[in-house]
Amino acid sequence: MFKHIIWDFDGTLYDTYPTITLSFKKALEHMGIVEDHNMVSSMVKVAEAHALDYYERVYKIDRKALKEKYDTFRKEVQLMDVKPFPSVDAICKDIVIAKKYNYIYTNRGKSIIDHLDHFDLLQYFTDIIRRENNFARKPAPNALLYLLDKHKMNPLEVIMIGDRDIDILAGKNAGIRTCYFDFDNEKKVEIADYTVNDMKELYGIIGL
Repeated sequence: MFKHIIWDFDGTLYDTYPTITLSFKKALEHMGIVEDHNMVSSMVKVAEAHALDYYERVYKIDRKALKEKYDTFRKEVQLMDVKPFPSVDAICKDIVIAKKYNYIYTNRGKSIIDHLDHFDLLQYFTDIIRRENNFARKPAPNALLYLLDKHKMNPLEVIMIGDRDIDILAGKNAGIRTCYFDFDNEKKVEIADYTVNDMKELYGIIGL
C-alpha cells in the first residue's frame, strides 16, 4: 500500500524515553527539584520544549541552565542503553527488500546517527531530517513537504509513523497518511489513520 515510510525516532524506532526521563529528572534534582518520575515522563513525551517550559513556569527556574544540565546528562547515556523497539530491524530491512523506502523525521540532533549506526540500522534509511536541518519543528509540515518534493513522492504512497500527537499532526498538515505507535497503550490519537501497539502490525498496513 505505501512506498515511502517516514518514521519518528524517539519513542517510535527507539525506546528512548526511559533514558530521556532519567536525564531530565537528574537535571531537575541538580537544581533542587525532586519531581515524580511519571510526571517527568509525561512532560518529556509531549516534547522536550514542553517540559522545559513547564518546569520553568512552575518552579521559576532558569530554563537555559536546566536545558544545559539536561543535555549534559543525556550525553552521558551509553549507546548500548538506548535500544530499538522489538522488530524494528526486521521491518526496516523488509521495507528495503520490498523496494520501498525508509526515512526519519526527528527533532533530535546528530546523535541519531550514532544510535542508528550502533545497531547497524543506518543502512536502511534513504534520508534523515534532524534538528540541524533547521526546519520548523513538528507539527509544522515543512520538513515533510521537503522530503516529498526532494524524493518525488506521491502523497498517496507516503505514511508518517510516530508516537506523539505532534507526529500525527505534522503528517496531517503535510497531506499524508499517519500511523500512531501506541507501544504502551497510554492513550489514543483519534486523528491518526491507523494505530498499532506492535511493530509487526505495520506489515499489513504498509503492504509487505
